[in-house]
Amino acid sequence: MGLELFDWLKDVGQIVEVGGKQKQLRQTGQGTDYTADEYRDLVRRTVDKLHPARMRLRVQEIVSETYSTKTLRLDRKSVG
Repeated sequence: MGLELFDWLKDVGQIVEVGGKQKQLRQTGQGTDYTADEYRDLVRRTVDKLHPARMRLRVQEIVSETYSTKTLRLDRKSVG
């Protein structure tokens, strides 16, 4: 239970950190080209935090929706 809470708090912390950088990414006016060199690093760091390269997950539940469709409920697998 302790590791699950730690993982959850870590995720929330990253969301808060990314949310705080939204002001840096937004500019008023006609729009902003986020592919410009001045934004490239900030955008890359934000995307990397929201989309990790690898996630360790385990199947917690399989729900049969229809004959040919199943929903997999995944849970983060604790490392350690």
